Amino acid sequence: MGRSRPAAAEAGTLAAPAGGAASAQPAESALKTLQDDAPWDRAQLSPEQQERLRQFLAARGEITAGDRFLLETLRGRARERQR
Repeated sequence: MGRSRPAAAEAGTLAAPAGGAASAQPAESALKTLQDDAPWDRAQLSPEQQERLRQFLAARGEITAGDRFLLETLRGRARERQR
């Protein structure tokens, strides 16, 4: 069976996660820099703020890894369907 182009809805679905991750990356990078600067007194954070920031970045990392895994799995299934 020949390859067909994805429907408009599918194309939008494929583009949405990639765009969301790319737009969140600069903010996440800034937060990681803030986390790195806090122990050296280059950023003024209370111990509670440092802990909340650490937990947020850890959770964000897990969500991002899960999103990547899901997208790879769905992409693989879509390729199988096309074959």
